Amino acid sequence: MRALAADIARALRTAVTALNVPWTVGLRSTGDTSSTERARQSRRMPSALITTPEKASR
Repeated sequence: MRALAADIARALRTAVTALNVPWTVGLRSTGDTSSTERARQSRRMPSALITTPEKASR
């Protein structure tokens, strides 16, 4: 899932740049995002935020 989310974020950033759209793209992978990055995203939410699902408990 993390690799898929990273691919989607990369493709979206490419499209945003090519279309010259003033968007920011963020990526938040469960467990992989640093506290610094989470805090930055909380202060200024990106235009598009790609997340991975929480681990399902069984």
